[in-house]
Amino acid sequence: IKNMSYLKEDINIYILKQKAVEHAFMGLTWICILPIYFMKPIEIWALSNMPELSNYYGGTLGKISVILLAFLSLGIYKIVVSLKYPKTHSNMKKKWVVKLISNKRIAKCVTKYMNLFVDEMKKLDKLLRTIAYPYNIMEFCVKRVVISMFSGLLSLILLITLDLGWLSAFIGMGIFLFMYYGQVIAIYIKKNLMMLEREDEIIRFQGIILMLMHADKITVEQILNQLERFAVAFKRQIEEMSDKLSYKGTSVFKEQKNKSDFLPFNRLIDGFIACDDMYIHKAFEDVEMDRRYYIEKHKQENLFYIEQRGAISKFLSFIPICAVVLINLIIPFVLEGMQQLSISNMSL
Repeated sequence: IKNMSYLKEDINIYILKQKAVEHAFMGLTWICILPIYFMKPIEIWALSNMPELSNYYGGTLGKISVILLAFLSLGIYKIVVSLKYPKTHSNMKKKWVVKLISNKRIAKCVTKYMNLFVDEMKKLDKLLRTIAYPYNIMEFCVKRVVISMFSGLLSLILLITLDLGWLSAFIGMGIFLFMYYGQVIAIYIKKNLMMLEREDEIIRFQGIILMLMHADKITVEQILNQLERFAVAFKRQIEEMSDKLSYKGTSVFKEQKNKSDFLPFNRLIDGFIACDDMYIHKAFEDVEMDRRYYIEKHKQENLFYIEQRGAISKFLSFIPICAVVLINLIIPFVLEGMQQLSISNMSL
């Protein structure tokens, strides 16, 4: 019955969190996409009032504006969805990344590139380890360059078909740089979002331990196996401890604690270390008290972070609407008005 109460408490926390998220993000994803459907009606309305604007909408600037506005709307939509439903990355590596880095020539080129930015690569490597990123620093560099080059070339080919001249190369390079640096920015954003997710996971771990620690003949290895089943943010750490426990003993917990800088996770590891000297239920006797503290603390922080993410999303979601009105409506009228005024002044 007590174990059922832990499960009920976890479910209630999850339901309250989902309700808060739905309230904070209500309608925002639709607002991001809506401007794409209004570009054509705005163009038709503008041409009906000023037919001369056909030069703008059918010209190079008009074509570029449509492409950029579509990319802007879709990009912000993806950001808002990521803020609404923060997801941890998959632990599965892409086969093409592993295959490329296994090539000696490519690995040598990547090593030379990393040596040019040693300090930056050390910081990035530490960041990737902090968020338990599935790729190591060399694999991330390969993935980063390939995705950026593919995006830049694909955009360049698309823009060339639209006959944009030298602007094709300029915009293609801009997209390459955006994707190149955007992937690192996404990692930093992921780190901030994962801080809250890690606390969620610790509370889940505490519930699992409380339900298992009084079971007959329960072992540390069995507890680790159950934690591994439900681990996401700490999956790599749990897997590493579980794999090495059989031949390294409790020293594997001490090693993991030295690597971790997250206090709630270290508190759990202390319990596993104590299992070497006492019964499991005694080693984890403080877990219930810790769980109460973290649940209350997490409720407040959860609401604060959801409100923060919602406020950022509200600001971002209205950017496409403003951009469409400005670029697809106001600027064409202003440019055409200035051109007609210039022609009238010349005739005078």
